[in-house]
Amino acid sequence: MFLLSFSSKFFRTFASKKEKSTVKTPTISIIIPVYNGAKYVSDALSSVVNQTFTDWECIVIDDASTDNSVDIINDFVARDKRFRLIKKDKNSGIGATRNVGLDVARGEYIAFLDQDDFYFQSALESLLWTAREYNADTVIGDFMVVPDEMKYAPSNNTEFNPSQLKIYKFTNPFIGFIKMSEEQGAMWLWRRLWRRDAIKDIRFPEIFISNEDLIFVLYSLANTKNMIQINCAIACHRASNNSESGLNNTVSEYGLIGHLNCMVWVCKIFTNSYPKQFMKIMKESLSHELFYIMLFPMLRDKKYISPRSAIEILKYWNTGVINTRVLPFWTRWKLWAKLKMIATHDQKE
Repeated sequence: MFLLSFSSKFFRTFASKKEKSTVKTPTISIIIPVYNGAKYVSDALSSVVNQTFTDWECIVIDDASTDNSVDIINDFVARDKRFRLIKKDKNSGIGATRNVGLDVARGEYIAFLDQDDFYFQSALESLLWTAREYNADTVIGDFMVVPDEMKYAPSNNTEFNPSQLKIYKFTNPFIGFIKMSEEQGAMWLWRRLWRRDAIKDIRFPEIFISNEDLIFVLYSLANTKNMIQINCAIACHRASNNSESGLNNTVSEYGLIGHLNCMVWVCKIFTNSYPKQFMKIMKESLSHELFYIMLFPMLRDKKYISPRSAIEILKYWNTGVINTRVLPFWTRWKLWAKLKMIATHDQKE
């Protein structure tokens, strides 16, 4: 009796282990963070379903949405076992939400997609073909900006033709990033496919309200030996003011302080470990964005800037964090005077 019981238990354990060992690891893990994305998320998930490359898992992490996002995601999960939903009980932001996906991703390669964007049908195929053909740690594709109201629709023309690709190789990832920074969206995650080894234990900083994607990309450069950029369109990016990268978030005190915190972090973490010329260009680029994309539009539109924010900007004025020399001399002087006035007196219309 004991022998039969032991044998039965042994064979059940053996069968269980054998079953687990035969579970196929997906080639690509796609990570999609969602927060109140009911308006768009069906488009994003449909674009994953219709990929010409099919060996993927899609990890969708709901960041405690209060709309019916979860119901929409569950519908995809029920119809396709390659989807996986992880529900969080407490909202913690996009960086922390992406980290949940990274912690459970099993793929050889990692891709990200935002809830309000969607893939072209051969996106994964073109990225993966390039990664394997050129042994790339990171592949970056092109993108198209589309109106907020545009809906996803599958295309009849899905054939991927490698002969039509233009390949730009960067064996020095820092030079590659500098070249890319001359165009829009250099840091956007959903343009990229990473070999898992280029990510390793890198995670998104959870202390930032914005620019966590830039920090993640910068960290990954240290593990990148071979970066490839291709001319193939990967995704459609909605020009939505309400998206994570939308203008309503950027041209605001919220966006301003978030960007400044990111600049402080970049200087603190990367200045002594990354090439000097790279960091010079990076600081110039971030300073240019601080002034021309955020601060000047806010002043022009008479948006409220608190004394606290003005004090923070002046605190890092010409300290190596903010490079004010991206501004003409008189513009720089007048801005300093304006910030000094705001810092000592509340704004009055």
